[in-house]
Amino acid sequence: MAKGTLNVGSGVTATNTDDYGNVIGHITAGDAFTTADGANVALGCNALGAATDNLTNVAIGCHALAASVNDGDNNVAIGKLAMGAGDVSGDNNIALGTNTMDALTTATCNIAIGQNALGAITTSPHCNISI
Repeated sequence: MAKGTLNVGSGVTATNTDDYGNVIGHITAGDAFTTADGANVALGCNALGAATDNLTNVAIGCHALAASVNDGDNNVAIGKLAMGAGDVSGDNNIALGTNTMDALTTATCNIAIGQNALGAITTSPHCNISI
């Protein structure tokens, strides 16, 4: 699906994926993207690696949002394994740090900052802030 490359720094390139606006920064990042995925940013090994129906997500870090197969939209995961272990279908979550919200599945509108913050949250409660 790749149309070209975008140089994002000295010695670093990211592949811009066709007309759907996905930006990929590792050979295994976003490797399951389909035409249903759009406007996602996946930087790091296996970032958004299983995504097949996800929109407007940002995954930066090795295995960030890695297991999220479908329907998780408007999420930001920055850090190794941030939102990385669960199949995220919840929307509007922000996870910053290693293993933050790594078990998340359907919970929505949460913010986690720091290593392992909200690491056990899966389906509810919603709208939490953890630092």
